[in-house]
Amino acid sequence: MPRIADILRFSGSVLGHYDGLENSSFDDPALIAMVEAMGLRDWLALFDSELSWLWDRRRKWASFNEFLMLNRHVERLLWSYGLIPWRTDEGQIYITVPVASDADKLGGARA
Repeated sequence: MPRIADILRFSGSVLGHYDGLENSSFDDPALIAMVEAMGLRDWLALFDSELSWLWDRRRKWASFNEFLMLNRHVERLLWSYGLIPWRTDEGQIYITVPVASDADKLGGARA
């Protein structure tokens, strides 16, 4: 989870920087190469769009739930690393790590 927080914090800072300059972060070839290598290009575009929408709505939110919509980006990032969060019937959060996510690390392991 700390790495997910790092990605969100870094991405928000970079996107805010470019927005403040009135430039697109997608015009920076080094940044795009980095997020493409991490498989996060499409996620970054969606995060950028939702951050911009949220910023434009500042001081006009209908409820705190509008702010909480950013929580889904935590889940999306977890998915990209093969971690699947879900809520149990008891209301707890459970994270499934499919074996395929660790298949390369399990090579040679025997049951």
